[in-house]
Amino acid sequence: MPLPRITPGLVEASRAMAPKPDRWHGPFTWRTWLMDWCDFAGGRLEVTAPGARPVTVERPVNTWCVFAPGVAYRHIAPPGPTRVGQRWLFFELDAPFAPLAARAFTVVSDPEERIAAQVDAMYQIQQHREPGGDIAAQGHALVVMGELAMASRRGHAGAADDPWPVRAPVAARTTGDGLLQRVERAVLRSLARPPALADLAATVDLSPSALSHRFQRETGMSVMARVRWLRIREARRLLSEPDATVAAVARAVGFSSPFHLSRVFRQVTGMSPGEFRRRSRAAPAARDHGN
Repeated sequence: MPLPRITPGLVEASRAMAPKPDRWHGPFTWRTWLMDWCDFAGGRLEVTAPGARPVTVERPVNTWCVFAPGVAYRHIAPPGPTRVGQRWLFFELDAPFAPLAARAFTVVSDPEERIAAQVDAMYQIQQHREPGGDIAAQGHALVVMGELAMASRRGHAGAADDPWPVRAPVAARTTGDGLLQRVERAVLRSLARPPALADLAATVDLSPSALSHRFQRETGMSVMARVRWLRIREARRLLSEPDATVAAVARAVGFSSPFHLSRVFRQVTGMSPGEFRRRSRAAPAARDHGN
């Protein structure tokens, strides 16, 4: 399937936002394509395509909602969570993209955060504006289109009750849960004392060498790079809590000191924990995306 040239617009990465339940936000209408991700379940969307009647759907957890240009939508958050994560990717296509060409609204399940990882990378590129960044961002955007293309061919409707599933290719998955999910589940059980490679290998019944090679082949990254990313993802969530301190967050995600957390946090995100905390708390006031 040929992929069109994609031009990424504004990219927003995951933020710990404070939802306002029992209140509809919108309607929003954009002249570009929009992919909107959330990590909570129970919210509702009302989508109105040009010339059509509004349709209200329940939004599943860990999904992308893909809105065609000109489609209006509004949404309401569920009661309960105090902080939620969302991502937004605005983009333009220079030619019709077959999986989306005739669709006003598509729901895509991304439980492994395969698309989310690409959007996070684009967000960092846009934040730092280094030479060659536009080319790199387009590369990540093409990966997103490739994931959508594969997901569209797995026999699902792309609706809220039957989303397109994004997952590792069949050849890269084991029976049942994929290797990525099994490793991540083991890491998330003990973030305060992150497991070593040997511990993770024992959990998934592989030798450390076999785990390293197979994980790299299936995911494109090393096991310990993924462990580090999971720890920093949790650190970002915790830092957005009103009373969080860097020292407390460092202990919660298994770093030996605030300095150690700050060093790794900057390597992964491009900013210090303090800067991230200021940005994440200022974001809702600066830009209301409906949360």
